[in-house]
Amino acid sequence: MKKLLLLFISITLLNPNWVFGQICGTPTPTNPVIYSGNANARGASSAYCIDVYFHIVRNTNGSNAFTLPNTDDITEELNEYFSPHNIVINNAGFDFINNSNFLTLDALYGTEDDALFSTENQAGVINFYIVDNFVTTGVVGLAEDSPSRNLVMRDEDAISFVSAHELGHCLNLYHTFEGSGTNDETCPEAINGSNCETCGDLVCDTPADANTRNTGGYSPDLTNIMSYYQPADHFTDGQGVRMRTALSKESILQDITSSSCVSISEVNNICPPDETNISLSNLGGATTNWSASNNVQIVSSNNSNATFTSISGSVQEDGWIRATLNNGIELTEEFWIGNVKFDDGEITGPGTLYVGSNGYYQAPEAQGKNYYQWTFPDGGFNIIAGQGNTTARIEAKSTGMKVIELRAYNNCGYRYKYIYVNVKSSSTGGGGSNPCPNTLAISPNPTTNGDIEALVIQPPGDGGGDEPCLPTISSSSNMVELNSNSESFQDGVVIITDQFGEVVYEKKHKGKKVKLKLHKLNQGIYTIHYMFNNEELLSTKFIKQ
Repeated sequence: MKKLLLLFISITLLNPNWVFGQICGTPTPTNPVIYSGNANARGASSAYCIDVYFHIVRNTNGSNAFTLPNTDDITEELNEYFSPHNIVINNAGFDFINNSNFLTLDALYGTEDDALFSTENQAGVINFYIVDNFVTTGVVGLAEDSPSRNLVMRDEDAISFVSAHELGHCLNLYHTFEGSGTNDETCPEAINGSNCETCGDLVCDTPADANTRNTGGYSPDLTNIMSYYQPADHFTDGQGVRMRTALSKESILQDITSSSCVSISEVNNICPPDETNISLSNLGGATTNWSASNNVQIVSSNNSNATFTSISGSVQEDGWIRATLNNGIELTEEFWIGNVKFDDGEITGPGTLYVGSNGYYQAPEAQGKNYYQWTFPDGGFNIIAGQGNTTARIEAKSTGMKVIELRAYNNCGYRYKYIYVNVKSSSTGGGGSNPCPNTLAISPNPTTNGDIEALVIQPPGDGGGDEPCLPTISSSSNMVELNSNSESFQDGVVIITDQFGEVVYEKKHKGKKVKLKLHKLNQGIYTIHYMFNNEELLSTKFIKQ
């Protein structure tokens, strides 16, 4: 079990801002959870109410071993840190555990934390245990794992940002200095953040941190709750997105959500000059103060509702409206104002296809979109994979100069990008022919652990003279090798897509050989494609077991 232990240490005397440290009882996972960058950070669809149930340890005879904490105060403290990220904490109740053996917990070198977490453990909640102290000097709290549903705190530190630190671990946040210690995996975040999506804490808006403050070129966030510095007072937007994504994806967290918290209604986008209404539910006796971004005007409001519109009718940008309650809870609803706005650039892909052949087309991202749709105004194409995405694999069905469009829609309408494609006949008399047969064979299939012994083209085709039309392909030890004697195909691209058509691996074919690392692929059905000039020439499916 991975134990995340929070320690006060003697280095306080040397550095007053470096007051506590953390020790992990088990190694940091070799495969930390990396979430897709497509996680939804906007809208009430990403707002969560989670139940927290408190367990207070007492003496075996039922007498209090320490001053009983006010669990409402702990909940209010947690909401100060989590509610700005649309995560609201609900106090689901408390009980007493009358067992003196748990009062001073041996969590670092013993197994008492495991025993405690199995005592009175409630389903469907975060179990928040409160003890008097820890055997190891300086330990003030720990989360069972990342992610998990259990944490334990020393009573005198339960009402502090340290509780938010441990609950952050439960919601799958890592330390801001993850990967930088001698006992961690060798994947520290680069000072310039260039590997922030795959190393460190996997959150790109937390600066690289070596847990040494501003030394060695580092400029860490000295007030981030997931650091080892204090005073700490906030999570970043990226950490908020990661926690909400964990709540939506991690099976261990699926049953901890509740409908008991105050919540805010969803707004995806607003369309000037129309007015939009937003409302709060489960307010209880709380009172509300409404505020908005400087591009939004609040037309009218009361304690539970607000009506608002855009300041300008020509705006295409993000906006927000915020409800700040007198109980410390803050809810912010973010939305897009106006019609869709495409990023710069045009659709890229082959300008020529043959009937029956297909190619990959990619369009710029669109801001403020609700969904994408590839369309063919004058027909002549069939989409094979990628509908709803900015990258699609499209097959030509009839000849002529035709248009491929990607449309991005929201509540205000749609915008589109387009490309003209000249589709030729596949026969020689129709203006040329596709010179290569679309056949690949892979062996063994299914593969195990990414070990592919052979991947060959059948038949080799005729590229002129004795040369094959395309490279031959073989592999071993989780690598795929492409070998070609033909200079014509040494600038191709090999792409691997999953069963939904999403690209999971891409490698340029330079020179006479290219190696594809397949051992990191999850189990599933994949397709390998050989692309040349953005047109697919060969493809075949394979299974990873």
